[in-house]
Amino acid sequence: IIVPVRIEGKDHWHDIRMAPIHAQNGGDIDAVFIMVVDVTERVEAERVAFDTARLYRTLIEQVADPLIVHDISGWKISFANAAALAALGVGDFGSLEEKTLLDFIHPDHGESVRGRLEALERKERQHGFLEARLKGAPGKEKWIEASSVPVVYEGRPSALWLFRDVTERKKDEQLRRQLDERVLEHQKQQSLAILAAGLAHDLNNLMMGVMGHASLLARELEDDESSLRRLRRIEESAASAAELTKKLQTYAGTDRPRMHSARACEIIAETVELVRPSVSELIEIEVKVEEDIPKIFADREMMRQALVSLIVNAAESIGERAGRIRLEARKWSADKKRRGKPAIGEIGEGEHVVIEVADTGVGIPRAIRNLIFEPFFSTKFIGRGLGLAAVSGIVRTHRGALYVESEPGRGSRFQIVLPEEKRARDSDPPRHPKLAALAPESQQIVALLAEDDSNVRAPMAEMLKLRGVEVLEASDGVRALEVAMRYPDRITVAVVDMSMPRMSGAELIDALQKIAPALPVIATSGYTRQECERRWP
Repeated sequence: IIVPVRIEGKDHWHDIRMAPIHAQNGGDIDAVFIMVVDVTERVEAERVAFDTARLYRTLIEQVADPLIVHDISGWKISFANAAALAALGVGDFGSLEEKTLLDFIHPDHGESVRGRLEALERKERQHGFLEARLKGAPGKEKWIEASSVPVVYEGRPSALWLFRDVTERKKDEQLRRQLDERVLEHQKQQSLAILAAGLAHDLNNLMMGVMGHASLLARELEDDESSLRRLRRIEESAASAAELTKKLQTYAGTDRPRMHSARACEIIAETVELVRPSVSELIEIEVKVEEDIPKIFADREMMRQALVSLIVNAAESIGERAGRIRLEARKWSADKKRRGKPAIGEIGEGEHVVIEVADTGVGIPRAIRNLIFEPFFSTKFIGRGLGLAAVSGIVRTHRGALYVESEPGRGSRFQIVLPEEKRARDSDPPRHPKLAALAPESQQIVALLAEDDSNVRAPMAEMLKLRGVEVLEASDGVRALEVAMRYPDRITVAVVDMSMPRMSGAELIDALQKIAPALPVIATSGYTRQECERRWP
């Protein structure tokens, strides 16, 4: 036994051991052997060790970061502090019996954690932190940052893991990535919009020259049927090019919408009637519309164009086999949380209307899902690649959003989400003065035509002359101003291209108003009216 013995006012610990000494004949005990050993230093050392171990355990139990110890072999958890129990979602250590760390790691990160466990089993010291996600309800999983070292626990080779909850940091990083992606997407869309608007402007000017000359030539060849047929084909081709230009303007967001109060059900019905003849008879078109859907404020023609593009895209995805295209319209509340973000646009607060086009086609591979709205991107040999690009422009123009859900072999679903109409505003189209009203009947109309592109200026001048108008031509703003200053009293109307070298159309109009404040001015441009208002407010 170990007992304290007070010597000179101080406790000394002694290990007292006793043994009987028997007589030679093995009978009675003749004596008792007593051995007293001073073990004060050993007892004090053990006490210090015990206090230190208790202190360390208290510190480990109370530390804010999760801490786990597990066996090197088998990986079973042998210790977990309170923070670790909370992080793993268990109430007490008894719930961890026969459990390993892998039982709590999300499957997406199981391999990386397993690799660290196997390295520890091989007694390889690990450096750096490991990031992993713990299992949990969807959207509520916790992210941890972990380090591990080999230790000896309760006499067994073990590993010590120290975790840190980095869930908020990961959320912040994800938010920053999303913001960066949105900024990059906005910059890309802005660059493409500028490119598309400029290309549309140049194409418009080219087509103006082609269609203008073709129209003038048709007047001269009224009796030549063969030549007229060829001219009509030229005009049809030019009209197709003009339609392509319009799609570019729609994608760029420069095509001015004519917004009116509209019902989604009516737009869907009109679109289905329009597109049904061009869709294979093997494909069923199903329409489902909820009752009491709020009105939307939209350009009906644009919305029809968007739905036609989506339906044609769906039909081509199904191909020459039997399938189904479903069009659906229903109310949709932006207050309801939705996973993921729209492929195009953003969702504001309040009530919305969703128009959905779903198909049973081949689906869209994940690798190209972010590319389908790019201009001229197409997976079809016959595709022009502007259908979905135009859809994205229409959605942005209407301040809506577009969701895309698709899996290869399981079809696709496109959802156009538009804000409900707050107040219907039917805008009357701008009224332009008739040419004959620009001057009294007794006065000759004299037009100052300022246009730098000769392919546009020549047919415009000739058409005006055919209507009895005297035309004073100028190839840029400076020359037009010189002509106006030379004939200030003769000119009755000015036709001004807004985009010219040396002096822009806006600058020329300001100068003309100083010379002749009452002079009517007709502004022309290859840009859309919306783009003109943005460039020359």
